[in-house]
Amino acid sequence: MYKGKTVLTNDDDKSWTCCSLRDENHMEKRLTSLRPFTEHRGKTKFCVLCGNVATQEAYFEVEGANLIEKYCDKCVKKVK
Repeated sequence: MYKGKTVLTNDDDKSWTCCSLRDENHMEKRLTSLRPFTEHRGKTKFCVLCGNVATQEAYFEVEGANLIEKYCDKCVKKVK
């Protein structure tokens, strides 16, 4: 959930301490397919990584559920 993040905590309401949060609730997503994407119901959709116009849909399986994320041509190359 917060893998690799460092946050400040205020445990006793007096001092702030720094701690690292571990990724205890990590769910693995597995890419199942990639498909071309255009507008959906006349609305432009954007890449989840960079915000450019989406041109590809990536379908993932996450613990039995299906997840669809949209990517531009450049960012879809990073999808695994």
